[in-house]
Amino acid sequence: MLLDTILNVRYEILIAVSVTVLISIISSLFKRSRRNFPPGPWGLPIVGYIPFLSKDVHLQFINLAKKYGDVFSLRFGSEVVVILNDTASIREAFSKQEFLGRPPNSSFSVFGVKSPFFLNDMHMWQEQRRFVIQSLKDLGLGKTKIEEQMLEEINHFQEVLKSFKGQPIDLVAPLTPSMSNNISTVIFGERYDYEDPERKSLDRNLEEVCKIIGQTAVHIFFPWIKHIPFLLNWLGFEKGYKLFKVSNEIFRKKVEEHKKTLDKKNIRDFIDSYLVEMEVRQKKDAKTSFRDEVLLGCLKKASNTTQLVLGGSIDSTSHVYVPTIELLSMECA
Repeated sequence: MLLDTILNVRYEILIAVSVTVLISIISSLFKRSRRNFPPGPWGLPIVGYIPFLSKDVHLQFINLAKKYGDVFSLRFGSEVVVILNDTASIREAFSKQEFLGRPPNSSFSVFGVKSPFFLNDMHMWQEQRRFVIQSLKDLGLGKTKIEEQMLEEINHFQEVLKSFKGQPIDLVAPLTPSMSNNISTVIFGERYDYEDPERKSLDRNLEEVCKIIGQTAVHIFFPWIKHIPFLLNWLGFEKGYKLFKVSNEIFRKKVEEHKKTLDKKNIRDFIDSYLVEMEVRQKKDAKTSFRDEVLLGCLKKASNTTQLVLGGSIDSTSHVYVPTIELLSMECA
């Protein structure tokens, strides 16, 4: 019985690998037939240039630019990627309307995230991004009001550090809730206690999801992986999906609470701002992009360069943590 099971598993793996190789070869040939790309090395069949990438990719790209020019292309898996390797090329590209779109694949798409900032619909992306930026400005982003809230949070953070009385600590533990409270105040209209179970769950889940996304992101260059369940699960998809659902329920609960207590004359936070705007737009156009599911998408991914919840907690923590450690290292040297 055990032998039969092993043979069946091997048979399934053999079929999956064979189909994968066949799809990759066909895809590779198809890509090669559309060579309207800048020059560059193609690498190996199926995997492309990925095996040749080093840890110092930026230095490697500089060397490739010397050979192929500042704009060159590489094949990663079944996808062709165009590299802009100098400031002038980057500015020229992103000043053009044609380059403002979003790729059909993103690291989050495998989890079914419906954020407007990862869609190909240019109008929707611009509309949502414009509103998010304006809403955050109206709520005080970059103004004295937000600075006062941040200073209060910094004072609380300092008190927490003092409570350790000079003993060695993992700085990430108190830093993460401190950073996430800054964005929570703007998005949810409230700060969390450092030991709040919901806050700890949200931060822990999002941090774990980020790690899993790094593993499952391989599907961007090998899209067929999404159709092979056991490969996705091996990369951690099932665990990541469950954690993502838990976080999504927290966001959904917050939105429902805001709907029940909404006062149009007293906008408390970003969710209030979005709900008011959504009502206005839906009265004018039933097909507007301002919908509940899009709001949840905004809460998970804020814009093309900035993230609200995720970027305001996990990413910001890293940005503060690393230079702090560097400063401490210099002090101890």
